[in-house]
Amino acid sequence: MRKTILLLIIILAVSTMISAQAKSSHKISEVRAHLVYEENGELSRDIFKSDFALWNVIIGEGDAEGHSSSTLVYVIVETDGKEIKTDPVLQFSAVSEDGKRVKYQKNLTYYFPTEGASKTFVPFLLHDTGCQKIKLTAKLVENKTPAKIYQTVKKEILFACGE
Repeated sequence: MRKTILLLIIILAVSTMISAQAKSSHKISEVRAHLVYEENGELSRDIFKSDFALWNVIIGEGDAEGHSSSTLVYVIVETDGKEIKTDPVLQFSAVSEDGKRVKYQKNLTYYFPTEGASKTFVPFLLHDTGCQKIKLTAKLVENKTPAKIYQTVKKEILFACGE
């Protein structure tokens, strides 16, 4: 009886681990975000690298080097070159804390390389940013069955404004 129960527990644990995350040779390796400066169109350094003060960036304060009310987000998808028959789709969303100012959602049937190791940089331009926190979610899902999730990455951009 004990052996049967132990065997059932092991089978249950293994099946849970297998179903928790599907396998793909593609993965989201990084998410980057850069302020877009209105005066010259240049980009800031990656605001996720080191401590970047995001206080009143719309008027050029904090660590901003100019006025910014747009943010460029890159989702970087890598493949290791091993052939696996998957057809990943990138789902991206960005939502401000009020749920109104920034509300961006995009499903990309992006053609990621299927042979050889490589990186693909997928850009998303967000407008009206700079005063509210923004939650970013990037998912790799199967094209024909979006319920099959390969990977989910969540980030938060901590914009804030005040006097």
